[in-house]
Amino acid sequence: MLRNLAQSPDSNGKVVDSYPVWLQYINGEDKYHTSMGFLDYGYDYTQKEQGWLLGGRVLQLGDEHQYLTWNVGFANSTLKITPDAKDGNSESHYTTYGLTSLLTLRHQSGLTLDVGADATKYDGYVTTDTRSGHVADIKAYSYSGNAEVSYPFELGNHEISPVLGAGIQVLKVDDFTDVDDIRVHYGTITRPTGQLGIRYNYKLRDTELGNFVFYTNSYLTKDFSNTPDVWIGSTHTNGASSTFDIGKVGSSATIDVGIINEITPMFAINTGVQYQQRLSNDDEGINSWQANVGIRVTF
Repeated sequence: MLRNLAQSPDSNGKVVDSYPVWLQYINGEDKYHTSMGFLDYGYDYTQKEQGWLLGGRVLQLGDEHQYLTWNVGFANSTLKITPDAKDGNSESHYTTYGLTSLLTLRHQSGLTLDVGADATKYDGYVTTDTRSGHVADIKAYSYSGNAEVSYPFELGNHEISPVLGAGIQVLKVDDFTDVDDIRVHYGTITRPTGQLGIRYNYKLRDTELGNFVFYTNSYLTKDFSNTPDVWIGSTHTNGASSTFDIGKVGSSATIDVGIINEITPMFAINTGVQYQQRLSNDDEGINSWQANVGIRVTF
């Protein structure tokens, strides 16, 4: 989302002569489908998310033809994860705190490099019906980075940009012991990815309702990760334990569309929606949607 907000130029085409600040409300849902059966402890789950993103531009150098910009944001959200497990009902609840950053370097030829980075902390707990409520507290941390190269082709108010990118995501879950003295250790989850996509925007100027930017982005993402595992053992069995696979996010196709309405040069409203479809050969992965609405104030 920060990329859409940061990289959509205002409808006058200017990029580096202002310092915009964004406030966004986010709501979405992920549906994970596993390729593993019940005997392998595989299960689907649904994750619901809602939260806020506050961000803005903190650095800008150059002019509208060649520039360097740096945008940062802070996000806070709540997650509710409901597994579709055969052995009883359970839920996980998390509060997340995240920092996100986007550095954009555009050459006067139009060639553009975007470098993004994110860090998120998760504080949560798990409840189950079969084990009488609260069973474990969980803390986790995720980090990600990505780089994308794009080149814009302009025709009047239309701009279309092919995109090639690569990224990596890392999730580390702290070891924990549940109420039955079962110790759990997750291996570090590392997900390298490659992206191929296209971005499009159209600027509509000087209407009775102000200026508009309409945008849409489409991406194909290839997941190059290996299957991580989880180690489970009892504090009462002298080190006896078992190790299980925990699945992968998988490859996907993503499309997002949005509108930015610049009511005045200093104030704009925006809304957008994103959909992701899993594409893995074994049908493992995540289908998801996310919607956002917010404001932009420019100084």
